[in-house]
Amino acid sequence: MASMNQRDMETMLDGILAEGERYSCMLWSIFAANSKSRIILAELSDLPGSKPNMMPLAHTYAYVGLTARHLNLVVVNSYRTSQIMDRFSIPLSAITRVEARNGLIIGKVLIVEMGDARIQFELSSFAAGNRDEQQKAARGKLINRLVGLNTRR
Repeated sequence: MASMNQRDMETMLDGILAEGERYSCMLWSIFAANSKSRIILAELSDLPGSKPNMMPLAHTYAYVGLTARHLNLVVVNSYRTSQIMDRFSIPLSAITRVEARNGLIIGKVLIVEMGDARIQFELSSFAAGNRDEQQKAARGKLINRLVGLNTRR
């Protein structure tokens, strides 16, 4: 199985960064969404011509970036992480509910809802070397910011 890496994450996420925005955090995760949710994500996405890849993507890798206004996702092939499967730039204003749970073994599970769309991120320490601390800090920022969106209701 191929591995996630910092250089690919930065390159792929920078490719969908809106003009004038910057990332407050970037991390990798395991991504899960059904076909209906991926279609809704494509409709919500601020990326021009965003279309969902309808290949089965039950649990695959994703690079996740958070800006002041967007949750950016680049879903990659788990066996060839240089192959992009889906790209989404979801306005934070479209997020209706977020829940953080403890993972089965380690890490956190983050469930993000946008109306009828539901996506899930498994955020655990599967990075190598000194990247573990960077990923842990990024997980904390992502979880705190997204869960904080629940208070705007």
